Amino acid sequence: VKEVAMDGPFLHLINYDADLEHEHAFDVWYNTHILNVLKCPAYQWSSRYVSLEGNFKGPYIRNLTMYRINDRSAFEVVLAKDERARPPALKKDIDDFNVLQGVRYVYSGVYEQVEGSHLGKPLLTANLPVLLILSDPKPGKEAEWDRWSQEVELPALMRDPWVVAAGRFRAVDDII
Repeated sequence: VKEVAMDGPFLHLINYDADLEHEHAFDVWYNTHILNVLKCPAYQWSSRYVSLEGNFKGPYIRNLTMYRINDRSAFEVVLAKDERARPPALKKDIDDFNVLQGVRYVYSGVYEQVEGSHLGKPLLTANLPVLLILSDPKPGKEAEWDRWSQEVELPALMRDPWVVAAGRFRAVDDII
C-alpha cells in the first residue's frame, strides 16, 4: 500500500466482534466511547453497522464502526501512540474496554477517498446498508486497477437502483 501525504478527509474503519452473551456490556461501553471520540476535534461523524450474514457463533466479524475524520491531527489525539497524550475520557475508555469479556478487537484501518461520491450524507440521513469491498491489487497493476474501477466498477454500482453512493478509498499506512 502506498504511503500518502494527504491531510484528509479520511475514513477510519474498525471491525470487531462480541460474544452474544457479552454484547449488552459491550454496547453500554461502546455508546459512551463513541461520544467521547466524537468530542475530539476533526472527528465529524460515526456510524455503526452489524453484518446481516454469518452464523454469529464465531469466529465471525459482525461489527463495523466507520468514522469520518477531517485531518491527521485527530489521530494524534485519539490514536496517540503515547496514551498519556490522549484525553482522560479516552484513556478511561481503553481501561474499561480491557476488562470487558467476550470482545475481540479485530482490525483498524485508515483510508483516503480517491474517487466517487461523498458518503457522509447518504450514511447519515437514512438507515442504509453498506456493502464494503476490500481489495489489494497486485504490485505493478495499481494503475490498471484504478482505471478499471473508475471506468467500469463505480459506474456499474451507481446504475444499481439500490446504490445511493459509491466511493473508492486507498489505505493510508503512516497513520496507525
